[in-house]
Amino acid sequence: MTRAAAARKYWTEDPHRKVVHDQFSAGTVTFEFTRNYKFTILNNENVWAKAMNRVVTDKWPVEKAVDEMIARIKEVAADAPDGGSRVSSIALPHAPPAPPAPRLSSWQTWGAIFIAPYVLVFLAFVLYP
Repeated sequence: MTRAAAARKYWTEDPHRKVVHDQFSAGTVTFEFTRNYKFTILNNENVWAKAMNRVVTDKWPVEKAVDEMIARIKEVAADAPDGGSRVSSIALPHAPPAPPAPRLSSWQTWGAIFIAPYVLVFLAFVLYP
Protein backbone atom coordinates (compact mmCIF):
# COMPACT_ATOMS: atom_id res chain seq x y z
CA MET A 1 0.00 0.00 0.00
CA THR A 2 1.30 3.45 -0.82
CA ARG A 3 1.74 6.15 1.81
CA ALA A 4 -0.97 8.22 0.16
CA ALA A 5 -3.41 5.31 0.37
CA ALA A 6 -2.49 4.65 4.01
CA ALA A 7 -3.15 8.32 4.86
CA ARG A 8 -6.77 8.21 3.61
CA LYS A 9 -9.57 8.85 6.10
CA TYR A 10 -10.98 5.41 5.30
CA TRP A 11 -8.41 3.83 7.63
CA THR A 12 -9.10 6.15 10.57
CA GLU A 13 -12.89 6.59 10.45
CA ASP A 14 -13.79 3.11 11.69
CA PRO A 15 -12.41 2.26 15.17
CA HIS A 16 -11.45 -1.26 14.10
CA ARG A 17 -9.59 -0.16 11.01
CA LYS A 18 -7.95 2.63 13.04
CA VAL A 19 -6.42 0.06 15.38
CA VAL A 20 -4.97 -1.84 12.43
CA HIS A 21 -3.78 1.41 10.84
CA ASP A 22 -2.06 2.54 14.04
CA GLN A 23 -0.47 -0.86 14.53
CA PHE A 24 1.07 -0.95 11.07
CA SER A 25 1.97 2.75 11.07
CA ALA A 26 4.09 2.22 14.17
CA GLY A 27 6.23 -0.25 12.24
CA THR A 28 7.47 -3.68 13.14
CA VAL A 29 10.54 -4.80 15.03
CA THR A 30 12.44 -8.05 15.02
CA PHE A 31 12.35 -10.43 17.94
CA GLU A 32 14.88 -9.68 20.66
CA PHE A 33 16.72 -12.96 20.17
CA THR A 34 17.84 -11.81 16.74
CA ARG A 35 19.97 -9.19 18.49
CA ASN A 36 21.12 -11.18 21.52
CA TYR A 37 21.43 -14.97 21.71
CA LYS A 38 20.77 -14.91 25.46
CA PHE A 39 17.09 -14.31 24.79
CA THR A 40 17.12 -17.59 22.88
CA ILE A 41 18.53 -19.39 25.91
CA LEU A 42 15.75 -17.97 28.09
CA ASN A 43 13.15 -18.79 25.47
CA ASN A 44 14.40 -22.39 25.19
CA GLU A 45 14.36 -22.79 28.97
CA ASN A 46 10.81 -21.41 29.01
CA VAL A 47 11.47 -19.39 32.18
CA TRP A 48 8.18 -17.48 31.94
CA ALA A 49 6.07 -20.63 31.76
CA LYS A 50 8.11 -22.22 34.54
CA ALA A 51 7.30 -19.28 36.80
CA MET A 52 3.62 -19.53 35.93
CA ASN A 53 3.70 -23.28 36.57
CA ARG A 54 5.22 -22.67 39.99
CA VAL A 55 2.29 -20.41 40.88
CA VAL A 56 -0.54 -22.44 39.35
CA THR A 57 0.59 -26.02 39.93
CA ASP A 58 3.03 -25.82 42.83
CA LYS A 59 1.02 -23.10 44.64
CA TRP A 60 4.05 -20.86 45.12
CA PRO A 61 3.47 -17.20 45.96
CA VAL A 62 3.78 -15.01 42.87
CA GLU A 63 6.66 -13.03 44.35
CA LYS A 64 8.74 -16.16 44.99
CA ALA A 65 8.18 -17.50 41.46
CA VAL A 66 9.01 -14.14 39.90
CA ASP A 67 12.14 -13.81 42.05
CA GLU A 68 13.29 -17.25 40.84
CA MET A 69 12.61 -16.25 37.22
CA ILE A 70 14.45 -12.92 37.58
CA ALA A 71 17.41 -14.66 39.20
CA ARG A 72 17.65 -17.03 36.23
CA ILE A 73 17.35 -14.17 33.76
CA LYS A 74 20.15 -12.30 35.54
CA GLU A 75 22.27 -15.45 35.58
CA VAL A 76 21.91 -15.90 31.82
CA ALA A 77 22.35 -12.19 31.12
CA ALA A 78 25.58 -11.97 33.13
CA ASP A 79 28.85 -12.44 31.30
CA ALA A 80 31.06 -15.42 32.02
CA PRO A 81 33.77 -14.85 34.63
CA ASP A 82 36.51 -14.82 31.99
CA GLY A 83 34.89 -11.80 30.31
CA GLY A 84 33.52 -13.83 27.43
CA SER A 85 29.96 -14.83 26.85
CA ARG A 86 28.31 -18.09 27.72
CA VAL A 87 27.40 -19.93 24.60
CA SER A 88 25.54 -23.18 24.77
CA SER A 89 26.16 -25.68 22.04
CA ILE A 90 25.34 -29.27 21.39
CA ALA A 91 27.37 -31.82 19.49
CA LEU A 92 25.21 -34.07 17.38
CA PRO A 93 26.41 -37.59 16.63
CA HIS A 94 27.29 -38.33 13.03
CA ALA A 95 24.48 -40.21 11.37
CA PRO A 96 24.85 -41.91 8.02
CA PRO A 97 22.62 -40.57 5.27
CA ALA A 98 19.27 -42.26 4.83
CA PRO A 99 19.14 -44.92 2.14
CA PRO A 100 17.36 -43.96 -1.07
CA ALA A 101 13.66 -44.72 -1.25
CA PRO A 102 13.00 -48.16 -2.68
CA ARG A 103 11.61 -48.35 -6.20
CA LEU A 104 8.32 -50.04 -6.93
CA SER A 105 8.51 -53.78 -7.30
CA SER A 106 7.35 -55.34 -10.55
CA TRP A 107 4.06 -56.38 -8.90
CA GLN A 108 3.44 -52.82 -7.72
CA THR A 109 4.27 -51.41 -11.15
CA TRP A 110 1.84 -53.77 -12.92
CA GLY A 111 -0.80 -53.08 -10.26
CA ALA A 112 -0.53 -49.33 -10.92
CA ILE A 113 -0.75 -49.93 -14.69
CA PHE A 114 -3.92 -52.04 -14.35
CA ILE A 115 -5.63 -49.66 -11.89
CA ALA A 116 -4.90 -46.48 -13.87
CA PRO A 117 -7.75 -46.97 -16.43
CA TYR A 118 -10.28 -47.48 -13.64
CA VAL A 119 -9.13 -44.28 -11.95
CA LEU A 120 -9.41 -42.37 -15.24
CA VAL A 121 -12.93 -43.70 -15.88
CA PHE A 122 -13.94 -42.74 -12.34
CA LEU A 123 -12.56 -39.24 -12.75
CA ALA A 124 -14.14 -38.78 -16.18
CA PHE A 125 -17.65 -40.06 -15.41
CA VAL A 126 -18.15 -39.49 -11.70
CA LEU A 127 -16.20 -36.40 -10.71
CA TYR A 128 -16.14 -34.47 -13.99
CA PRO A 129 -19.89 -33.90 -14.59
